[in-house]
Amino acid sequence: MLTVASCNCAGLRGSNLTGKSALRGFSMAQWLKNAPQIDILAIQETRVNEIQVRDPLLKMGIDYDDFYFQPDLYKKGHGGVALVARSGKFINIEMPFEDIKQSSENGFSGRWIEGDWESETGKRLKIVCAYLHHADSPKTKLANGQLIDRDKSIKSMDDKHKFMASVTQRIRQIDQECQKVNKPYLIVGDFNIAHHRIDIKNWKSNTDKAGFLPEERAWMELWMPTDKKFIEESELFSNEELIYGYNSRLDYCPPKTNQFSEGSLNLIDVHRFLIGQNPSYTWWSNRGRAFDNDAGWRIDYQMACPSLAKKAKIVRVDKADSYYHRWSDHAPLVIDYNL
Repeated sequence: MLTVASCNCAGLRGSNLTGKSALRGFSMAQWLKNAPQIDILAIQETRVNEIQVRDPLLKMGIDYDDFYFQPDLYKKGHGGVALVARSGKFINIEMPFEDIKQSSENGFSGRWIEGDWESETGKRLKIVCAYLHHADSPKTKLANGQLIDRDKSIKSMDDKHKFMASVTQRIRQIDQECQKVNKPYLIVGDFNIAHHRIDIKNWKSNTDKAGFLPEERAWMELWMPTDKKFIEESELFSNEELIYGYNSRLDYCPPKTNQFSEGSLNLIDVHRFLIGQNPSYTWWSNRGRAFDNDAGWRIDYQMACPSLAKKAKIVRVDKADSYYHRWSDHAPLVIDYNL
């Protein structure tokens, strides 16, 4: 059995060393100590550099040699993704969007690390850990009493779409490469996009918010086409609005791309595959009583090629017992595969 956990930790140092929850005794390190065996750990928003990372790893009982990470390319203390082999090993690590100059010119605001994991028995899996920034909705309304900087918001959202187009192209390459050698692959991470209405508790009030715009959700549908029976049986799976194009409500048109004309990727949303038509969330706002009322969003995913998805057996979202016990605004998404 292979167990893969993906989690936005909201900062390795804050969630393990210096944050309020860590000082109260609740941390990612404590979660790992109490969690059942996890073979591969994918982390988003590490928010550390080469010097800062050693103390948190020591706290979590992770060997530095098994930790591979891409720090934020632009701002220290922001973003960052990592892959950890807690059993087996990684025999190849790549960061295809590492070049800062190219990333800046193409608006690559996200983070992406991938590798080939090999078990003790020689079984192999290609895995990607990714993070997409939240971006800003290109609205003209007031936010917190101030007018939104529309030009800045549009650039933020444009950059997110450009990154999605680039990683979509990379996934197509991974699919071709893995099919040639009959190797399964898995893409996990925080994409800051809820696919369908069922993936947000209060979807009606979020139709013009970043993370639930139709042009963002269209990428999820391109990657993970929804099972037709879901669409037929529940309006919460309606995909009529998942269109990559002009958003008349916001007077916004995303950057042009040819990725939607090249066909679907046919990845499987493993979390949804295992839970069916049941609501399940992985992120809750720190505002109000969102956590206590379970008013969450499902924006963290494990997306598998069909052959691997068929081997998925058990899924769990390790949500904290209470707001007081949280060490991140996300909860780990953990899935067992009979690899």
